[in-house]
Amino acid sequence: MNDNHKTIKWIDCAKCLAILAVMTDHTNGILYTNQDIAYASYFSVSLFIIIAGMMSFLSNERHNLNCLQTFWHSSKKMIIGYLLANVIYLVFATKYFDLNLYIQYIFSFNLSGPFYFVLLYLQLMLVSRPLFLILKKIPLKSSWLWEIVGGIIILVICSFTTNFTNVLNVYGGGGKILGGTYLFLFYIGMLISKHDILNDMSFKRMAILSVIGGILWISWWRFECVNKLTFDSQLPFGAGFNPPSISFGTFGLITLLLSCGIFSLFENFKYTKWISNCFSWIGKHSLYIFLYHRFFLDFLICKIVVTNNLFIMRILYFSIMILGSIFIEYLILWIKMFLFEKETNLNYQNK
Repeated sequence: MNDNHKTIKWIDCAKCLAILAVMTDHTNGILYTNQDIAYASYFSVSLFIIIAGMMSFLSNERHNLNCLQTFWHSSKKMIIGYLLANVIYLVFATKYFDLNLYIQYIFSFNLSGPFYFVLLYLQLMLVSRPLFLILKKIPLKSSWLWEIVGGIIILVICSFTTNFTNVLNVYGGGGKILGGTYLFLFYIGMLISKHDILNDMSFKRMAILSVIGGILWISWWRFECVNKLTFDSQLPFGAGFNPPSISFGTFGLITLLLSCGIFSLFENFKYTKWISNCFSWIGKHSLYIFLYHRFFLDFLICKIVVTNNLFIMRILYFSIMILGSIFIEYLILWIKMFLFEKETNLNYQNK
């Protein structure tokens, strides 16, 4: 998969869908009570992890780094963002900064609910380079056979880690060694990039993928609303929510296919291109929205949004969570640029 503008753009659009789903999940009981809506959002983290696998493979192809260098290259933005987010959450929650408490929260990943994802992501980045090297060494003539064997081995590992491991009592996939079943979704993402499965599509293929993806998405969602993980309970992958079993992992993959088809299709029409531009812009900021949307939800929105109109509440809540998080990202970027420029000027003057 070439690192071209259109490919990255639809992936950013898919990230936007994932972060909107995360916020939908976290406003359950606040902006809605219909649990069918909640089930429609449960693809979110699975989709993020598949995309992480895709982007990790591409990054490993571009950068010939060792395992430690690869980990830092792919994780530094997440780590720095997480450390800063803990400061802001802690100060607003306690009206005080306690260094001991701050350090405890950093290593417990529980100051805010979504922070479990940080530990999940870091664990997957630890195995990113080894998985890439293994996939690159598989002979092309028999690649699918060996990749299926590799997938089966990973599934066995995932079954064990999901059911019989614990990391710091962290919630969900972050609290399982290598993320539990998220490791398999990460592997699937790497395979998608390796084989250019979603690249250079014709207009006809985009349209077919959009239609089939839409039908599959609605069908799978309705199946989940009725089934409620009964099927998953028969499988050796835990409860099925987080880490996901077959249902939500499949849901994430279907959403990826739908995103690829429909947002690539939007790019071909001038009257719909603005939609993909908007989704792509939000998707580019998904990390900071993930880190800070609960900050606005827990500390600010309830104090400034006073209305009985549920429709207006939904617009205001989502707008504040998205734009507020992006504002924090730009503010941090501005501060970093200001300090860096100031340090450069001082060094120049001292010469």
